[in-house]
Amino acid sequence: MKSLTSLLLLALPFPLHSATWVGLGDDANWEDAANWDPAVVPGSSGDTEANRNVAIASPNSGGVRTVTAESAFPTPLKDLRFDAGSGENASLTVNLEPGTVINATDAANSLLTINEGGPTDPSALAVINLEGSLTVGQIRMARDADNPTSILNILPEGSLNMTGGGQFTMRNDADGGTAIFSMSGGSFTSGGNRFIEMGAFDSQLHFSGDATFDGSNLTLKSHVNRNSAPFLAGKSALIRVTGSEIAQLNFKAIEGWTDADNTGGSTTFEFIADAGGIKPITSAETIDLAGDPSAGDLQPSLVVDVTNAQSGVDLVLFDYSAGSLLGSFADVTIIGGGGTLDTAYAGNTQIALTNVAVTPIAGPQISSITANASGDIILTWPNGGTDYQVETTTDLSSTAWDILAPAISGLTYTHTGGYSATEARFYRIRPSN
Repeated sequence: MKSLTSLLLLALPFPLHSATWVGLGDDANWEDAANWDPAVVPGSSGDTEANRNVAIASPNSGGVRTVTAESAFPTPLKDLRFDAGSGENASLTVNLEPGTVINATDAANSLLTINEGGPTDPSALAVINLEGSLTVGQIRMARDADNPTSILNILPEGSLNMTGGGQFTMRNDADGGTAIFSMSGGSFTSGGNRFIEMGAFDSQLHFSGDATFDGSNLTLKSHVNRNSAPFLAGKSALIRVTGSEIAQLNFKAIEGWTDADNTGGSTTFEFIADAGGIKPITSAETIDLAGDPSAGDLQPSLVVDVTNAQSGVDLVLFDYSAGSLLGSFADVTIIGGGGTLDTAYAGNTQIALTNVAVTPIAGPQISSITANASGDIILTWPNGGTDYQVETTTDLSSTAWDILAPAISGLTYTHTGGYSATEARFYRIRPSN
């Protein structure tokens, strides 16, 4: 069976003279030389040039593969290619753990690619979870692969540096697919005068946690057309900012419209505030929301969720104090309350939602909290007729509550083992989403 798997993998269209994953050793361990053909770990000391192009894919026929690295590799790599494979429900997960240090800059435009090419299935998925340190020349997510989902997660300890040899391409030249770049912490930096290209297929940027995103050399382009028209239609670009804890979130410039050829497509900027407000997006140059109206370019939408914000405050969403603003939003949606959008806030330097009014969530009241001899906490409430979500926390000053149960249809819930003689615990219930 192992030899058959090897033949299937070697038949994939990987570049010649590359270190290709065959999975004949510990199938999850990057550092096991038996997993590579030839059997030399890419980036290891004394590695040859032919082994500095890395190619890892899930098995064909819907296979699932997880690969984990946790070492510092002394030899610079060339290209890193991570593909979901061609089978239905095929998936690849690459975990670059804390302690992983990979420098993929052996060539000026060394690539990190996720689903770069080849026929794939709409269910195919490739995920990179970065908790170590990764340096690359450029990034391509699903550049010319049909339909897959490509995800690049920077986790709280992760560090990604794009040196500026090329672009950050979330642009597919095939007909479909989804690319998601997410930061829940960690850091991202980029050199050179480069772009994040979105809009030619469904693409998303997510920022949350204490992430540090230094895009001072990057122009965000949500309108990029594919090279092989006429496939561009109904494609979406989403830029989502969650909470006020983000350490840094800035771009060189923002081109935030939707291309006229993207019929039925959209660009959406979404802000989800917490009790501390929201981290604004800063642009050193122009924030252009208009594009070319005479050519039919479409202005973006704005969504602001104030459910967990404070009433009476102003939420600064964009800061263009060092640049300028062109155009406006096609529509504005406020979730969980109201407010007034001011695109000339603070003397024509910011976009803000002013005079925020948060609508109280009408929900049930817990009528009793008791503990039994086993240390369980029993909650009861009198309200019926809907499902309720049960949440708990040990710190009322925190905006984060742990969900114990997403949907309880009855009037009681038992938190098994919830009682502690040394720790205060708080509970709340709210209607399920």
